[in-house]
Amino acid sequence: VICLDGAQIEKKSPKLVWKVDGLKARYTSPIIHEGRLYITDDIGKLYCLDAKTGEQQWKYNYGRNSRGSPVLADGKIFIGEVNSFFHILQPGAKKCTLLHKELLPSLDGDSDTEINGSPAVANGRV
Repeated sequence: VICLDGAQIEKKSPKLVWKVDGLKARYTSPIIHEGRLYITDDIGKLYCLDAKTGEQQWKYNYGRNSRGSPVLADGKIFIGEVNSFFHILQPGAKKCTLLHKELLPSLDGDSDTEINGSPAVANGRV
């Protein structure tokens, strides 16, 4: 029993609501928006799941390798890849559409520009 402001609250263990087998999301945080959960896996796929049931709505392959979390702003999803690409995606109820893909070349022009972090969005800028 936990006491909070004089009231007794029963301590309960969390319970599993739903799970998705086979989805390997190790590094990124999900986005929840308008009843949908968006999550990326380790190999450049963005999944859209029903937030209440876990049912997959769609899957979009945007690249090869991802470490940073996706960010939702202005109705779009912004995500970077470890291998030099930055994507702007338009999520929908039935599918996801690529709006823009940008190659961020390395200074030596030979190696990848690793994008391991999550985008920051403020005042209409990424």
